[in-house]
Amino acid sequence: MNMKEISAQFATKEIAPFANPDFAAVFKKAGAAGLCGIGTPAAYGGSGGGWPEIISFGRELARHGGDAGIAFSLMYHLSVSRFMVQGFGTEEQKYKLLPELAKGETTVSFAASEPGVGAHPKHLNTSGKRDNAEFILSGEKTYISNGPVADYYIIIAVTSREGDRKRFTAFLTARNTQGLSLTPLDVGWLRSSPHCGLRLEGCRVPKSAMLGNPGAAYTDIVLPFRPLEDALTTGLIAGGLERLLAATLKNLNVSGISGDLHEKVGRLYSILTAMDAVSLRSAEVLESFGMNRELEGLSFWFRETAREFISLSASLPAYKEDAFGKDIRKLVDLGKNVSFLKQAKTGEALLKERF
Repeated sequence: MNMKEISAQFATKEIAPFANPDFAAVFKKAGAAGLCGIGTPAAYGGSGGGWPEIISFGRELARHGGDAGIAFSLMYHLSVSRFMVQGFGTEEQKYKLLPELAKGETTVSFAASEPGVGAHPKHLNTSGKRDNAEFILSGEKTYISNGPVADYYIIIAVTSREGDRKRFTAFLTARNTQGLSLTPLDVGWLRSSPHCGLRLEGCRVPKSAMLGNPGAAYTDIVLPFRPLEDALTTGLIAGGLERLLAATLKNLNVSGISGDLHEKVGRLYSILTAMDAVSLRSAEVLESFGMNRELEGLSFWFRETAREFISLSASLPAYKEDAFGKDIRKLVDLGKNVSFLKQAKTGEALLKERF
């Protein structure tokens, strides 16, 4: 049985039968099944594979599990493990954490955003002040996916300034660090995906807790992670839309179906086929080239087309948007305004190149 089949079987057995699955319980079972180590090399105790396998995993979870929150949280675990810990960790950090992450014994959350300002670099104020061989972290973070169950947090903090420009460093910080406390947060959707905030009051961490290059965390980690998430969630969204279409078609009254309905259903199938192809291409680009202009364009097209798909689906007589459908729609619209701004910047750059 290949990883795609294992993923589908896991989602069918461990997610689909439950109305409100508990992420912590599902996470442990996923670890036992080898699903928490997708994208992590066997040398570190993982299941191997790369971004294509991770995107495929998300698709199978959504298609067969029917819970966007669980799918998102498991995908988030894989993306933080591969992009942040594997990508920027020291050998000591990787050999300590990656095997635990792959087994589902440990998970790591990313803490960049702050209350009221998001992750805009001009407004981030969490500080990391040097004190001999330690750093003292102080500030507040919010919207931390998987935060309530995390064992470590990758905290983005200001460690220096060059004039008006802030320099940020990432710190791999244990949950039990003195002065670190969790604050409750209900994001209002993705109910099965646990979220929280963090309060940091004089948290002392050793210099060895730094992740990646000092002062370069915003450029190296924060900025690329948003488009990375956009690309990775294409599989989850495509699988979710396929599940929603299947449910709608199942509820259609086949008597008296008109040619107009035939055309709509055929069009929906064609759109979904194209979205699957774009999702696959996104995975290939991400694996071979990383974040680039092509990947940005694919993600933009995918979400615009997903909105068209949802709008057309809503015109079917048997369509009904449940909680799962609402979560998928919100995932499609996540970062919509930022995406349009990026397209405008891309267009400006292309026009400058041409003229």
